[in-house]
Amino acid sequence: GIDPRRCTGPQPVPHQPPPKARSAMRVLSIAASVAASATLRRGVALKTNTTDSTDACAMPVIETATGFSFAQEEPAPEGEITYKNKYLGCYGLENAKEDYTPMDPEPTSMTPTKCHSFCKGVEKARFFSLTEGSKCSCLHFVRKNPSGNSEDNCSKECTGDKRTKCGGAEAASVYVMIACKPQPETALDKLKKKQDKERDEKLKAKAGQTAKK
Repeated sequence: GIDPRRCTGPQPVPHQPPPKARSAMRVLSIAASVAASATLRRGVALKTNTTDSTDACAMPVIETATGFSFAQEEPAPEGEITYKNKYLGCYGLENAKEDYTPMDPEPTSMTPTKCHSFCKGVEKARFFSLTEGSKCSCLHFVRKNPSGNSEDNCSKECTGDKRTKCGGAEAASVYVMIACKPQPETALDKLKKKQDKERDEKLKAKAGQTAKK
């Protein structure tokens, strides 16, 4: 018998670009990857964990290899303001001593909420950090160690909430503060408010009729 493999003829060789072209393609691929990463870092839209559609809580925070800051200073929202915070991570901070506004005196029990409540009243403060389980400081911007972050370095329990970590001896739990301004009422919001008012009026009328009997 004849081996069919001998009759297939030479196999086509896949097209390969010349070495210089392959090198250029690799450079373009790396450049595109770096550009995409830079774009992501340049404008990080941080949103708080909230289901309330009336709060505008997205804030353009700039993240680089060395820190966090805001893209621009925005005036404080007018009207009723809701303050929220967002955990950014555990970092070794390299801010100068004068960058910090510490909470003094320290409360007997510390939580991120208590630190936030203090820092939202500090002028120009946009971030806050927690270290050693009980130390709270406010910051206008964050200068972090470029070597990265590790949650293992923020293993100290908050003195006011054992379920939450408040930094460590050499690293800080870092949060961004967000001022959320109410949005205009939607048609659905107005309808719900009208229905609630009508229901309350019916209950009051019914209660009045019962009292007369």
